[in-house]
Amino acid sequence: MLSQQGKMISSKRNQKPNDTRNSSISGFSLVEVSVTIAILVIVSVFGYPVYKNLLTSIRLWNSTQLLKSKIVVARTRAIVNPREHCGVYVNTAVPQQLQVFHDNGNNRYDPGIDIPYGEPLILPPKIRLGISSSQPLVDNVILFRGDGSARNGGTIELYMDNAPAQIRRINVLATTGRIKVLK
Repeated sequence: MLSQQGKMISSKRNQKPNDTRNSSISGFSLVEVSVTIAILVIVSVFGYPVYKNLLTSIRLWNSTQLLKSKIVVARTRAIVNPREHCGVYVNTAVPQQLQVFHDNGNNRYDPGIDIPYGEPLILPPKIRLGISSSQPLVDNVILFRGDGSARNGGTIELYMDNAPAQIRRINVLATTGRIKVLK
């Protein structure tokens, strides 16, 4: 079409509307998003128990290593000064704790008389401390002599409230004072 001045004018009637099928705009459809969310939910449902067990196992292992390190400190203190016996008192009451101490000569823990060495190790609330019935401790005490041996050996057990099947044991051999973590 020509205008009155002789210029070409395009008619809107001849133009095609924007065709969205040929455009370069892309995205996810509702079905694709729904399938992705469903897969994530399924993986989460099956993955959570595994994650929970792993977390429980790590917490129990960490507490066991802390307990073992306190027992090693008591043994080392006894070896450093052979004339003094050094021990570990295992308190299974609440709060459950382990206290390293210098013995006054009576071969047991007397809170008012024996000298504590360092702060007691207080276990987290969900971790339980027990004494093995197969190898019990006398008066809940492991007492080390100057040669590194223990007056009495025994086994300390750690377990979680929500996972009693997962038990860690720390065994102290009386003859040599060897400290070993057992599963």
